[in-house]
Amino acid sequence: MTPEQKKLIFDYCGWCETCDIQPTCTNYDRLECRHTLDGNDMVAAMNKIVENCEWGDFERKVVLSYMQTEYNQQLIPWLMQPDRFFELMSKWLEVKDAKAK
Repeated sequence: MTPEQKKLIFDYCGWCETCDIQPTCTNYDRLECRHTLDGNDMVAAMNKIVENCEWGDFERKVVLSYMQTEYNQQLIPWLMQPDRFFELMSKWLEVKDAKAK
């Protein structure tokens, strides 16, 4: 994941990057963070998408990405890998941001 993709995710979720996710910190350089997004972060990000009433839109992006694979797994186990989830989330945010402009 690129620093720019990570920044999209952190901005969307309202997180700050220091090397821990702390929503109240200030004065940080997001592109230097070494925090690895894990399963706990994935659940928090999913909750944020649901809270923003955007799960349906995200889910459509996920299903389209899944349909382009070889279908060698079921959808939910395929999605519920933090690296894959955050890659898909960043791609979804890039498209979402482009539409907003």
